Amino acid sequence: MNAGGDEELIVELFAHRRERYDEPSALRLTRATAARLRAAIAEGEVEPIDEGGARSFVWADVAQLALARWTPRMISTALERAGARDALPALNQTHAIRVELPLYQIRLLHWLAARSSEADKPPLNVSDVLERQLDGGASGLNGVDALSVEGSIPGFYSASQFPFREEPAAVEERCIYCGAAPPTGSGACAECAARNEPPRMMNERQ
Repeated sequence: MNAGGDEELIVELFAHRRERYDEPSALRLTRATAARLRAAIAEGEVEPIDEGGARSFVWADVAQLALARWTPRMISTALERAGARDALPALNQTHAIRVELPLYQIRLLHWLAARSSEADKPPLNVSDVLERQLDGGASGLNGVDALSVEGSIPGFYSASQFPFREEPAAVEERCIYCGAAPPTGSGACAECAARNEPPRMMNERQ
């Protein structure tokens, strides 16, 4: 990602929000083309506000256009580098965890990342592919409604609807897995660390 360009735009849009943006600003901040914006309006992705013949857009609509170019990982990374991690709601901030998969699935994810990358956008990686696969099911989750998940994961529904809904920032740090117990040094509570983190990682911390 071009740190001198894309990351500056991300920080401006997410860390220095404005209530509304005129059309040139929306195009600049999202690197969207006029054709892409017209398509987004036609498909109902964004809804322009007519102000005396000039169109403007609320922040959430501009952020939605930005998410078509940059993945949550890219946005979260740019904000963290700028010292503005908390510009995103807590549940929309990315965290690094270790996931163990069969080698053929790892290679599949790598292949999907390469195949899904577009020439005019930053390249995708395995994390982006996994996020898209999970986000594609965020409203259904294999038949489970997102509002039902909300009962077990407070704030889940709002996080899945970002940027159109936002959960208030969390005051107290919690386990990255269960969100209930206080975390240890790894960011996970002891029980979740034992369940989710490979034993060799735990040994490395000892």
